[in-house]
Amino acid sequence: MNSSKFLFLSSKQLFILAFILVLEIFGSLILYNNLLKNEQEKINERFESTSKELISSIKKEIHSNLDILGSINALYSVTNSISRNQFKRYNEKTLSKTGSIQALEWVPIVKLEDKYLYESTARKNGLTNFQITELIDGKVVAVANRVKYYPVFYLEPLSGNETALGFDLGSNPTRLAAINKCIKSEQLVATSRVKLVQEKNHQNGLLVFSPIKKKNEIIGFGLGVYRIKDLITNALDNLTCNDYNLIVYDISADEGNQLLVQLSNEENKILPDNATYSIPEVVHFKQIIKIADREWLILCTPTQAYLNSISNSPELILIICLLLSITLSYFTYSNLKKLINKELNETLLETKVNNRTIELEAANQKLNQAIKSLSDYKTALDSAAIVSITDQKGNIEYVNEKFLNIFKYSESELIGKNQRIVNSGFHNDDFWREMWITIEKGNIWRNEVRNKAKDGTNYWLDTTIVPLIRNHKPIQYLVIKNDITKRKYIERKIINSIIYSQEQDRECFSEDLHEGLAQTLAGLSFQIQAIESRLEQSNDDVLKTSISTIKEYIYKSLENTKNLAKELMPRLMMKFGLIPSIEQYIKNIVTLEPNIEFITNIESLKIDKEIEITIYRTIVAIIERAKAPTVKDIFIEIINTKSCLQVKINVLGSIKPLTVINSDEKNTAYIPIQKRIELYGGQMIIDQDIKSKQTNIIIKFEW
Repeated sequence: MNSSKFLFLSSKQLFILAFILVLEIFGSLILYNNLLKNEQEKINERFESTSKELISSIKKEIHSNLDILGSINALYSVTNSISRNQFKRYNEKTLSKTGSIQALEWVPIVKLEDKYLYESTARKNGLTNFQITELIDGKVVAVANRVKYYPVFYLEPLSGNETALGFDLGSNPTRLAAINKCIKSEQLVATSRVKLVQEKNHQNGLLVFSPIKKKNEIIGFGLGVYRIKDLITNALDNLTCNDYNLIVYDISADEGNQLLVQLSNEENKILPDNATYSIPEVVHFKQIIKIADREWLILCTPTQAYLNSISNSPELILIICLLLSITLSYFTYSNLKKLINKELNETLLETKVNNRTIELEAANQKLNQAIKSLSDYKTALDSAAIVSITDQKGNIEYVNEKFLNIFKYSESELIGKNQRIVNSGFHNDDFWREMWITIEKGNIWRNEVRNKAKDGTNYWLDTTIVPLIRNHKPIQYLVIKNDITKRKYIERKIINSIIYSQEQDRECFSEDLHEGLAQTLAGLSFQIQAIESRLEQSNDDVLKTSISTIKEYIYKSLENTKNLAKELMPRLMMKFGLIPSIEQYIKNIVTLEPNIEFITNIESLKIDKEIEITIYRTIVAIIERAKAPTVKDIFIEIINTKSCLQVKINVLGSIKPLTVINSDEKNTAYIPIQKRIELYGGQMIIDQDIKSKQTNIIIKFEW
């Protein structure tokens, strides 16, 4: 029998193999299409969610500013005459809280016969050069005679807006149209985009008129002046917008005058000033919002960088599926060929020899395939992660290209060195001890680690250490790292924002207690004293006793309220700093158990206010936990050196475990103190010995 028969399958067998391969490829394509569709849907959902968040922030900022404008109406509704100084004082506080308002103005309706009276009144008030003006050929000149004027009479802030003072808004057609509409509707009316008289750059401006009535007659307008780009950017100040382009149109305006502002992260997508709004065919999100009597359309589109961030996992899965299909077909083909050769082996010795040769070749092919697969896996891992291999003692035996790039060492500088070469010194000994205990037992260890490159740059890395086991014992360690520095930075910004909000809430609540409840209780105490004095001649001892008891309760409540306000936001810290605040807090509780001793070598301390508040909150939290009969003494020491600030706290007695200290145990929304200290670059070490009933806490901030 010819040996060539051993090398080929029949046409029927080849057809079956080809059919199976086609089915597998078809199935892989369907899987790829579904995965790609799901990935695109996730990208669109995330884009839409973020766009809604941006637009919501813009709406909130605009409505907040319009509410401020409404406060001018409230001012004129409670009095018949408002002086220039009253208008200034009323609006100074409001303007200090927002950077979105260019100016708040009072615009009276002035008849021709009253023009001189208004001008002379303003000059008597200190505005020696005041006159009602208009803009002609780009120059500010005295206004011509006409039936009515709408001058800017009161203006805050004056600095930077001097040109607008006295300007007759009725001299401009756009402004006059908005004024007439406001008079007719008696509602808030906004202009289309305008160029502000005081504008020195090229921003579009917006005027919003609020009618002010006296005796059913409109006597003037409260006017809000806004620079539209400043208004939008202030609204988005705390949001990340690098992946988005944002365009705002005034769809109530005429064509050519609709584009208000565009915030683009791509230079090739800047629109001309006379652009008319249009909806792109690509991914976008749009929403119409109401601004007084006008409608704005806000359009968000993703940048090309954002679109390019779509995961390539569908393509990777497609490639893997195709490789598996080809591999499976190959093995099927190989097995069929083995069966044929096995049948032929029974007839000829030569066939047996050939079959044996074929089997050896097939085994060799499998081995080569396995070696190639391992090589592919290594290539994939090296391209996706920072990889190193160490011996049992942590000495480096292998590093990949990504490891060299991020840590900026050469391979010769690393091989044979211990992994401690990239240690930043941020983590304490307990952290590393727990790692070694885990991996020496053969278990996988994973944590977030801060490492340091050769040039001193610190990186946060998601680190996984996989022990390589031989004979039930680790002989090497595979270390896989992924750079999460950017994510940690974003987390820090978010946590910092939460901490700032918490401190703001404390301060507001403290002021409410001190200025509201405390003042009310003080008033009640005066009333009780007055009643006591009237009852001195009375014989009703029961009533006297009741009045005395009420008075005592009021004094205690007043004292407790003041103490609570001090704990929430100590005024000494705002004025004098950390040390006086701690001393005052300890002084307030000195009559209580336990005994507290506070020493420091610091006379004055100049550090970030956030660090001061964090240290203060930590000390207060620990003292509050230690207020128990089982605690006898608390020793607190603050030492400041050239290299660091160190706080040592020693508690003698039994207290609850201090694994994590919350700044307020009753409110789990507060950021844990330990996390908060780490956020500002500090360390907190807790050594709590339950048996000896002693707890030592060290807080350190290195300079």
